[in-house]
Amino acid sequence: MGVLLLITILIPVATGSVVFLFKGLKFSHIRGIVSLGVLASSVLTWWLALSGTTESFTLVNFTSDLSLTLQLDGCGRIFALISATLWPLTALYSFEYMKDHPRLHLFYGFFTASYGATLAVAFADNLITLYLFFEMLTLTTIPLVLYYLTDEAKRAARYYMYYSIGGAAFAFMGVICVIVLGTNHGQFVMGGSVLMAASEYPFLMRTMYVLSFVGFGVKAALFPCSAWLPRASVAPTPVTALLHAVAVVKAGAFAVIRLTYYGYGINYIKDTWAQYVVLALTAITILYGSVQAVRQQHFKRRLAYSTVANMSYILMGVALMTDAGLVAASSHMVFHSIIKIVAFFAAGAVQHHAKCNYLQELDGIGRKMPVTFACFTVASLALVGIPPFNGFVSKWYLGMAAMAQGSTMGLICVIVLMISAFLTLIYMFQAVVRAWFYPSCQANSQAVEAGPAMTVPMVVLSVAILATGLFAGDIMSWLNSLLGV
Repeated sequence: MGVLLLITILIPVATGSVVFLFKGLKFSHIRGIVSLGVLASSVLTWWLALSGTTESFTLVNFTSDLSLTLQLDGCGRIFALISATLWPLTALYSFEYMKDHPRLHLFYGFFTASYGATLAVAFADNLITLYLFFEMLTLTTIPLVLYYLTDEAKRAARYYMYYSIGGAAFAFMGVICVIVLGTNHGQFVMGGSVLMAASEYPFLMRTMYVLSFVGFGVKAALFPCSAWLPRASVAPTPVTALLHAVAVVKAGAFAVIRLTYYGYGINYIKDTWAQYVVLALTAITILYGSVQAVRQQHFKRRLAYSTVANMSYILMGVALMTDAGLVAASSHMVFHSIIKIVAFFAAGAVQHHAKCNYLQELDGIGRKMPVTFACFTVASLALVGIPPFNGFVSKWYLGMAAMAQGSTMGLICVIVLMISAFLTLIYMFQAVVRAWFYPSCQANSQAVEAGPAMTVPMVVLSVAILATGLFAGDIMSWLNSLLGV
């Protein structure tokens, strides 16, 4: 059973390699190969997750205590299922979006390979395995940001690479600290390692935690290391949808969860200056991202800054360092993934079928692209936190977890969440109102509704936004059981 974890990872990697190496493949052949590889890996992931297998598979033994090992625990199941659900739908969306683009062998080669890297992050059994595949994810997504080869794309790819390398350096300090000085040698165990140097070097150990939190948080767009994410929106929309909903930013949040709850352990960090520092950083990032989103007139960049804010919702839940905070963070990781990918799918449909990029060009476009903007409206309602959509549920649990802190910092977190919700209402509904209620403008006069390959994923996921909100009680119970809290 354990070897199936490796096979699940290798299928999309092999698929991407075939597409990349055989440059002369017709688009219909690429579409078939990619569909088969992505679906096969997703089906295997779902089967492994639902079967409840706990078997591990070791790729390499470096020492008796240090190895590259795969295993699927409850926390990993959550991230793996997000990826396995959204990747096939993004692939379907991309078949219409990318059809007439050049260098499709390059795009789909790295598109599918990055799926394998993402699953490997989810399947990692210890910190060194997580760190290795975390960096492989960077390497497989840089070419996707660079895809258009424009000056703007080259700058965006450089920013992404520089920030990722810098973040990796900080994260590595914390990884080594837990591996060398922890009793579990970096293996993921809920509650974390008992750090043998905790009593002797408390300031140093907590400093390493903060640095590694920031290091992994770079991919989750933690301030002040968030500049790369809005720039990366220059990539094709299927890429930005995955960057903002699954592959990169959620991998960053997932790594922070692993570091905090399964690496250091909350008992060692909670109620110390280290917790207050990371909580303050998440609060600042939420406000910064929300304010910047309101200021942006470029449609995709507005959504990109929204991601900056919402990723720190997840990190704030983690930094609360309670069971309630972990469950709230995990629920927002799931729900935000669905919401944000719908929003980016809608933005990409507008860009592709109306050639519009700015807010003022959306006037009246909802009447020309009704399915696209109906889905965008659903995503907007959910992102603001309007019941019965799923965004309300995760934000409610985050607020409750913050209030349960019973401290000034907890109260500040609640106030920050409320301010952000108000700003979210402004920056999302400006687009909704202009699209549905403003007179049509010349800029979108040629707009037509997107085809089924684009609209079907949007509609399916919009229904999922409502369904996961209506059945949130069952989902939250499921998350509690997976996380063991």
